[in-house]
Amino acid sequence: MEKKIIEEKNLTLGEVKEILKAREEKDTELSYVQRITLDYINKFSRFDAEQSRQFINDLKSKFGIEEKFAIQIVNLSHLPETEEELDLIFDRADQPPTDEQKKGMLQLINEYKTRTEFL
Repeated sequence: MEKKIIEEKNLTLGEVKEILKAREEKDTELSYVQRITLDYINKFSRFDAEQSRQFINDLKSKFGIEEKFAIQIVNLSHLPETEEELDLIFDRADQPPTDEQKKGMLQLINEYKTRTEFL
């Protein structure tokens, strides 16, 4: 039987972890790729699903960035610490953030960094 894509959505590592854990709890055996993905998330994810969604919402509302860029930031195990690191994330953005916005983002990133430790 051919698999069909029903919906496509960008997710944070915390959200993927939640989905895979729920699937695992239903006594559904995870596929090899799903197990490897869950192992990766357990090693490198900094935020759970709720924290990551809040972080994304803060980045979007305070700085007007696209969700895909906010997700890239949230999914990094080593969060950006300099404007140059943010420049790498926004390299292909139609409207990259201003220097002032990048400074604000770094401040917000540091706030989230101090609030959380690796899961």
